[in-house]
Amino acid sequence: MSDSFMLGNLNFGDSKSKNSVPPKPPNKQANKFSDKSNFTSFKQSHTQDHTKNQQAKNTFPTFKSSKLFDDSTMNIPELSMISKTAKHEEVFSDKNFGDFNIDKMLIACLQQRFDLTRATKVQSLSIPPLLNGDDALIKSVTGSGKTLAYAIPLVHSLQLIQPKITRSDGLFALIILPTRELAIQTYDCIDRLLNPFRRMVVGILIGGEKKKSEKARIRKGLNILVTTPGRLLDHINRTKNLNIEKLKWLVIDEADRLYEQGFSAIITQIIECIHSSCKNKIQTVLLSATLSEGVKELAGLSLKNSQLIDVGDDEHHLKEITLPSSLTNSFMVVPSKLRLVTLSCIIMDLLRKNGENSKIIIFTSCQDVVDFYSTLLTEIFNQYLESNVRIFKLHGNMDQNSRTEVFKQFHSTIGGILFCTDVASRGLDLPNVDLIIQMSSPAIVEDFVHRVGRTARLGKPGQSILILLPSEIKFIEYLREQLSINFESLKMETYFTSINSLKIPDPENFHTEQERLANLQHLFEKLVWKETEINQLACKAYLSFIRAYASYPRQLSSYLPFRQIHFGHLAKSFALLEPPKELASKLRMNRKVKKTVDIGAMKRKSIPMEERVSEFSGFGTEIKKIRRKKSNVT
Repeated sequence: MSDSFMLGNLNFGDSKSKNSVPPKPPNKQANKFSDKSNFTSFKQSHTQDHTKNQQAKNTFPTFKSSKLFDDSTMNIPELSMISKTAKHEEVFSDKNFGDFNIDKMLIACLQQRFDLTRATKVQSLSIPPLLNGDDALIKSVTGSGKTLAYAIPLVHSLQLIQPKITRSDGLFALIILPTRELAIQTYDCIDRLLNPFRRMVVGILIGGEKKKSEKARIRKGLNILVTTPGRLLDHINRTKNLNIEKLKWLVIDEADRLYEQGFSAIITQIIECIHSSCKNKIQTVLLSATLSEGVKELAGLSLKNSQLIDVGDDEHHLKEITLPSSLTNSFMVVPSKLRLVTLSCIIMDLLRKNGENSKIIIFTSCQDVVDFYSTLLTEIFNQYLESNVRIFKLHGNMDQNSRTEVFKQFHSTIGGILFCTDVASRGLDLPNVDLIIQMSSPAIVEDFVHRVGRTARLGKPGQSILILLPSEIKFIEYLREQLSINFESLKMETYFTSINSLKIPDPENFHTEQERLANLQHLFEKLVWKETEINQLACKAYLSFIRAYASYPRQLSSYLPFRQIHFGHLAKSFALLEPPKELASKLRMNRKVKKTVDIGAMKRKSIPMEERVSEFSGFGTEIKKIRRKKSNVT
């Protein structure tokens, strides 16, 4: 028996075969293609295989589209709730504007330009003391007419000044607001109110344009200035023509939001500059929908001998957050898999009832989710929905011109859908909004109040729906503890019948509602899989949603449990067949990093790991130790 064997092209054998030349391997390809017909048939089969592979790549992988309805999506936990005594504020009072001691031309303007003759309750309580020159802290529900509550006495007092003031006489009133959109809205309100007194001029400084243009407006002369705090402080320090020596009014609107956004230090600097530059007595007004400790702190800085004006009728009411009585609050428990189709059905249900006059605002957790949902639903609704519906988007990453244009369009449109972040939740007066949908839970109770406050304004009816995951059902109890309101529980199945509004291709193949809903999900997934740009938006939205969810305050971890998120099911709410690869890599990195954590130190502080370090952040514990050792050596 021979001991030789082949390894690659080398022959390892006995001494006899040491110098032998290894035989050449047979040329199979040469034999195979010795005949031209054989070569032609091979080429054809190879081309067919390549074509099949390309078709497979370009074919939607239906096998990856998991089942939409199963036990996990249909067995929804129910929450039994005991009705509470809800706290509401009455919106309108029994007084007309003619009952106040204000200029007749101003009363006519309110009737002609605003279509108002009857004052709201907060206006009836605020106008008399402000006409008397008192400082005031005004607390009232959102949508109750707080802007006119200070704007009417402000304009009336300025038009009484003798000799009559003109734009060249300088600045007499400052109105500070937290957001650009709210500043634009307030500017428009003041501008309409000044219609009988065109010798006075209102201006706006909010950034988003060249400072050269803003300085030019200041040089021409302004009597009333509507502004955001950062831009105002910048002009006070850098623009010589901004003279505040004659200032008589200082209004700080949405004071709670200013404090939450960290503007208290800037507001303090502005107030110090005003007091150091102005010798007149300045009448100051603070307005807020809530009376938090931050608002009290701002009030202590700016108000002197002020009146507290609250629509509630008892002292306990001051500590409570109230909502309009015409608002219906509801919640709906929806599994991750069904969130996308359920949202579509809720929208189509309102369109079926109100037609194209339906006006909906949908709040999401972050701007990437806004971009994705607005793009996806625009594509699907334009293709398959019989009604013509306009879809808008609004978030803080848009340039100022785009934000202003969207705000004005949605404000004036009869019907439409606005996807937005909390940038649109504060103070914006968007008329005739029928429905508020919250696709993500608010991080603080005040955000919930301001979100739902975009509807049911000035006594008109409105509805809000909070979409919750099954693991988030306890969040309703948390809201009910914090707010004196009741929630109505809605079933997602009641909205599924609206799927018939879609012009789905081959409808004879889908006999039940579940089959039609599964087909709608299939259409979403196919579009996201096919269009590269939309697919990228979906992946970004998915990851941003998870980051936002992981950043909820610690006290909400038991109500909004991050660990109970099913990443695979969540992917379907973004029309993805599977979670993005970026998430898997981050999770793998996180597992490796977790091994380096000083568990003993964490136990001593008794802080759960998932709350101390998020899934998307590093640890840095060992780095600090190494630095200490190096410092000891040196």
